[in-house]
Amino acid sequence: MKKTLTIILALVLCIMAFAACGTDKEPDVTTTTAAATEAATTAAATAAATTTTTTTTTTTTETTTPPDPWDAAATPAGAFEFSDGVITKYTGNYDVVRIPKRIDGVEVTAIGESAFISNTAITELYLPPDFLKTIGAKAFAMAENLKFVDLGVVTTIGDEAFLLAPLDEIVMSPFLVSIGDEAFRLKTFANRGDPVVDLVIPASVRTIGERGLSSDRFKSFTFEGETLPAFGANCFFGINAVIYVHDALGENDAVALATVEAFQAAEIQVSTKVLRMDGTTLFADFSADYEYRVQGWTVRIDKYLGSDEIVEVPALIGGQAVTVIGDDAFKGNGSIRSVVLPDGLESLYSGAFGECANLESVEMPDSITYMGLGVFYETPSLKSIVWPKGAEEIAYNSFRDSGIESIVIPDGVMTVGDSAFNGCENLKSVSMASTVNTLGHSVFEGCTALEAIDFLPAGLGEIPNSGFKGCIRGGLIIVPEGVTHIQEDAFSGCGEINSDSGLMAELGVKYINFSSDPASELGDDWVNDDRLPRLVRIYLPSTIKYIGPDVFRWMWISTIRLPDGMREVSQLPEFDDSFRDIRTIFQILVDDETTEEEMDLLDEFFLGIDEVGDICWYEKAGGYYWSRILLG
Repeated sequence: MKKTLTIILALVLCIMAFAACGTDKEPDVTTTTAAATEAATTAAATAAATTTTTTTTTTTTETTTPPDPWDAAATPAGAFEFSDGVITKYTGNYDVVRIPKRIDGVEVTAIGESAFISNTAITELYLPPDFLKTIGAKAFAMAENLKFVDLGVVTTIGDEAFLLAPLDEIVMSPFLVSIGDEAFRLKTFANRGDPVVDLVIPASVRTIGERGLSSDRFKSFTFEGETLPAFGANCFFGINAVIYVHDALGENDAVALATVEAFQAAEIQVSTKVLRMDGTTLFADFSADYEYRVQGWTVRIDKYLGSDEIVEVPALIGGQAVTVIGDDAFKGNGSIRSVVLPDGLESLYSGAFGECANLESVEMPDSITYMGLGVFYETPSLKSIVWPKGAEEIAYNSFRDSGIESIVIPDGVMTVGDSAFNGCENLKSVSMASTVNTLGHSVFEGCTALEAIDFLPAGLGEIPNSGFKGCIRGGLIIVPEGVTHIQEDAFSGCGEINSDSGLMAELGVKYINFSSDPASELGDDWVNDDRLPRLVRIYLPSTIKYIGPDVFRWMWISTIRLPDGMREVSQLPEFDDSFRDIRTIFQILVDDETTEEEMDLLDEFFLGIDEVGDICWYEKAGGYYWSRILLG
C-alpha cells in the first residue's frame, strides 16, 4: 500500500515540474507543496476506498456457512423413517450408523420405541453431539451384533433400550439423567467369558431402574458423583465387577457402610468390591485380624487372630457383609474384655465366645436371629447381657457356668433351652418376656443367688425336669397361671438351713414348725434370725394338674399356697411322690372361703402322705397339731 502511494506522489511532482519549465517562471514552492499535499490526500483516499472495497468483499466470503461435518459423514437420511423429530424405524443395512443431527432440515431429538429392535446389521452406533436427548423403550433391544455405542448428549434412556445387546463398549453422555428398567441388561456370555465393559456413570445420573445394569459383561462401574443414584430392585443382578465411587462416599465408616449397603440392596454379587477412585477399599481392611470365608453373598468369621481387649467386629470384610461368627471363633481368648457386634450380623454359632475368661460385656444387635449352643459358656467375668430381639431361642448351655449377674430376655424369645443358665451362681436378676413358652431341662439349676422365682410368664405349659433344682436359698416361687405340670426335681433342694446343729438343739424342736398360735415357743422374732433356715414360699396356680416326683425333695418350705377356689381334695393336682425327703413344710394355705369340713378333708389328705405327716404333726402339751393356717 505504501509503495502505491509513493509512485502516485512522484508522478504528480513530475507533472508540476514540467508545467513550471514551460512558462520559464520560478515555481511557487508554497503552491507546489499544497498541490502535492492535495494530490497525496486524494491518492490516499482512493487507496483507502479500494482497501475498504477489498475488505468488504473478503468479509462477505468468510461468513458463508459450510456444510455440517457431522451430517456430512452421517448415515444417509433415506435409511430412517422420520416424523416430528423422532426416528421411528431404521430401514438401512449399514453396520456403522451415525445418526444425523437433522433430517430434511428438522432436528433429530429422539430415537423412538423399537426403532432398531432385533437389527442384525448394526455393529457401531454414534449419536450426534446436539439435539438428540431421548432413546425410547426397546430402541436397540436384541440388536444382536451391536458392540459399540456413543450416547452423545442423551439425557434419558428408556426401559429395555439395549436389552440383550452384546455391547463391549459404552461411551456415556455427560448429561444423562435416567436409565430405565433393564436398559443395559446386556446379553450374557455364552461361555462365561471375562467381563469387558468398563462403564463410567456420570454425576448427572439420578435414577437407574430395576435390573438396569445387570450383565456379566460389566467389568467395572465408576460412579463420578458425590451422591449415588437411586437404584431399582436387582439393579446389579448377575454382575461380576469392581465398583469405584467418589471419595465423598467413604469419608467415614458410617457413610462407607451406607454406600456398600446401597449396592448390596441392589444385588451386587459376592465377588464385587467397592473401592474409592484411587483404588483403595472403601472401608478399613480387617482381613488380617480374622480367618474368614465367603459364603454366597456374605462373610463368615471362623477365627479371631487378634489380642485386643476391646474388639469391634467389622460390618464388612473384603467388601462383603459379615453375617456369621462361626463355631468357637473367639473360644479361649484371654485378652478380650469387651465385644461389640455389628448391625447386620445374623448368626452366632456354637461356642463362639466360650471360655473367654476375661470377657465382661457383649453388645449384640437385634439383627441376630440365630444363637448356637454354648455361645457364652464358662465366661466367669461376664456380668450382664441383653439378648437380641431377633433370636427366638437361648440354646443349650448358652451361659452355663458363666459369671452373669442379670439377664434380660426380650419379647420374641420363645425358648430357653436345656441348661442355658445352669451353674450361674451369681445370677440374681432375670427379666423374662411373655413370649417365652418353653423352658429346657435344668435351665436354671444351681443358680443359688436368685432371690426369687417370680419372673415366669403365663405362657408356660410346664416347669421342666430339674428346672430350678438347688436354685434359690430362700424366697418366693410363683408358678404362673397356665402351668399344668411341674416335672421331676423341678424345685428340689431349694431353701437352706444353717448347719449349726447346736442351734437346732437350742430351739428344742425336731423340725422348725409353728402352729396357728402366734405365741409359739419360737417367739415372735424367729423369722428375723439369720441363723434360721432360709425358707421357701410356693404359690400354685389354678391350672396345676400334676406335680411330679421329687419336686419338693430336700426343700425347706414355709408355705405352700393353694390357689383361690381350690378347697376340695378332688381339685388338688396329682402328687406323684412329690414330697419325698422333704425337709420341712410349715403350712398349707387355703382361701378364706374354705369350710371346716373342707379343711378336715384336706388335713386328712395331706397327712395321709407319709412324708408330709412325718414333719407336719408335732406334739405339744399333750396334743398333736397340724401346722396349717386358715386365711381369714
